[in-house]
Amino acid sequence: MYYNPEARREIKGTAKARVSGRFWPAMLACAACTLPKLLSALIFPLAGLDALSGQIAAMVSDAGASMPQVEALYNTFMARFGLVLLLMAVIDLLLTGPLYMGLKRYLLALYRGGQPELSETMYCFSGGAAYWRSFKANLWVWLYSLLWGLLLIPGALVMLVLSMLNILFALLGAAGYIFLAAWVMTKLQTFDGAYNLLCDDPGMQPRQAIRIMPELFRGRLWELFVFIFSFLGWIAVCGLPGYLLTYLGFGLLGTVVDFVLGLFVVAYRGAAFMGYVEALRDFWKQEYEKGGEGTPVQ
Repeated sequence: MYYNPEARREIKGTAKARVSGRFWPAMLACAACTLPKLLSALIFPLAGLDALSGQIAAMVSDAGASMPQVEALYNTFMARFGLVLLLMAVIDLLLTGPLYMGLKRYLLALYRGGQPELSETMYCFSGGAAYWRSFKANLWVWLYSLLWGLLLIPGALVMLVLSMLNILFALLGAAGYIFLAAWVMTKLQTFDGAYNLLCDDPGMQPRQAIRIMPELFRGRLWELFVFIFSFLGWIAVCGLPGYLLTYLGFGLLGTVVDFVLGLFVVAYRGAAFMGYVEALRDFWKQEYEKGGEGTPVQ
């Protein structure tokens, strides 16, 4: 099991310096990729779900309201709610996912010291082949993440059974489940490293890149776990100014500050992770050239 805190600090320092050096372009790049999510958030008020839920609550509290009326209104609410979820899933699949490839290309170029254009984030719209490749990359990462995430279901059942025995078994079950959840979350992060390979090799298929990830992160899951959680402090600190502004009565300004600082964490963490994958590629390439174990990840 490897762990190199000096390398982690160096990678994070490089990423922070590169993102800070092009702060507003990097913020715009991240914001461009969140636009579909913002559009999805607008669907709820446009669908009138708040109004319908208010009408249902009023009818339930009204002793004179008939059950058929309440049921009809409830069925309308559920039908609209299901349609909204479907539209959000379609937007996420067809827009947000493919745009993620462009953001990864932007952050990788930024980490390497380049000055990528904002148009790089729109890579998926540069042609049919680019869109299809970006779509497949997101789809395969999502499928692999879903399959590994299913491990949490039997883990939750085991924890539930142990909690019925006694307090000691309940604590052991909770600790085991937390360990399992942390391991699964770390494993899911490895699939994101496939974008590093896809950005450099236009001929590589997304599934092929994902299959390389276990070799790339072999013996490094603990290091990756520490890497992921090393950003918790930044997340907490960046959320504090917005909270204070909202508490002082500047709600809109607090929301804007939260949004901008949140984009900074996304850019900083994303660039650092791309740099971390880059370092692992260099490491295994050197091991291969020395005649050690592993395969060269060019």
